[in-house]
Amino acid sequence: MTTTNRYNDDELINIIQNKIIVESRLILSNSNIICNNSNKLLNATVFKINLLVNNNSYQFYIDSIRQQLRLLDILKDSLNKLFDEITGSYNANYGINEDLVKNRLENILDKLKSVKGIDDHNKTLYHFINQEEVNMIIHNNSDILTSLENDKNTLSSLISSLTISINDFNNKLNQISSNLNSIDKITANINKLIESNNALEQEMALILESLTNHYDQCLESIEFIKVKSNSSEAKLQIFKVLENDYLELPLVYNDLMNINKNLESNCDQIENQNLAQFNSNYQSILNLLDELKIFGLRFKSDQLVQVNKLSDNLKTNLKCLTDINSDINSLVEYYELFIKSFKDLKVELQRRKLYNSKIKSLINEFNIKINNLAENDSSIRHQFLAENGDYLPKNIVSDNSILYNDLPKVEVKFEEENIPDIN
Repeated sequence: MTTTNRYNDDELINIIQNKIIVESRLILSNSNIICNNSNKLLNATVFKINLLVNNNSYQFYIDSIRQQLRLLDILKDSLNKLFDEITGSYNANYGINEDLVKNRLENILDKLKSVKGIDDHNKTLYHFINQEEVNMIIHNNSDILTSLENDKNTLSSLISSLTISINDFNNKLNQISSNLNSIDKITANINKLIESNNALEQEMALILESLTNHYDQCLESIEFIKVKSNSSEAKLQIFKVLENDYLELPLVYNDLMNINKNLESNCDQIENQNLAQFNSNYQSILNLLDELKIFGLRFKSDQLVQVNKLSDNLKTNLKCLTDINSDINSLVEYYELFIKSFKDLKVELQRRKLYNSKIKSLINEFNIKINNLAENDSSIRHQFLAENGDYLPKNIVSDNSILYNDLPKVEVKFEEENIPDIN
């Protein structure tokens, strides 16, 4: 567009209104849209930066995870201590139990089976004990040992499983912590891009201000040209300034577009590269928190209940094992006394048999002597009657039978006890 002195005021106003103002208004309008969109993009980017980079919950979650892992370590240590106590008590009682069962009980039962009875030599002392009681003790002992071993192994497996889970959580946290080492670099990149965006935003604001000023000048120029008293030279000079600015509008608008592209590129780099890494780490932390929450709920509702049950079972069975050890010990002592008493019984039976024999021998000797005396007495009586019986009145003695009766019979009887022969 070429301007000369031949334009009058109306023609200048017409050119300004229909050409320069129209084009300026369109570019200003588009520039406003671009700047508004850029401002929204910047605000959204800053919001995301504040949400992720400047969010204090990021470190709070890390500290929470570490705290939960420390609690799990304390729980694991408590379970290991419980397991060590139970294992120590189990090993001690198992050693005592093994000695009682393998050595004392089995040995005493073998002795009972080797000692023959008295009346029936096919029977041993083992036939006279309560075998059901022995079998029940041995059976209960076996069941308790099996239950203790199974529960101990189950508790050990639970502790191992807990240890593996804790190690897995620690490895994940260490990986996240390792990724966090790059945060300073990412933050520096973001700050650099933010500084660039601030500068670009300032440039866009200056361009928009320039475009606005140009548009305002167009409106003011029309009013200036309308004033009749203003010189033609002044009017022409104002028109030339507007015309030069008008000719630069495409270049200015193109600069604005390029600045906007750079700003969008920076925002894209912040979001899709730098913030993406932040978000990945942040999401990893949230995922780990969720895993810990689920693990804690599951452990509390399932495994911890099982641990408490196993602990109670182990303590109860250890008490039962101690009681059985006491029962076995008492039983062994009783059977030892049984064998001793049986040996004493054999000695006592032999003694009784001997005394029966001595008494019988003495009574036999006594009876022989009595019989000899009785026979001698009878002979003397008969001789007396033969010599004097015919000369004595029968009533010389009130009970005359006393003269003619024999000596009263004397006999001592002894029923010998039926004492069996002792081998």
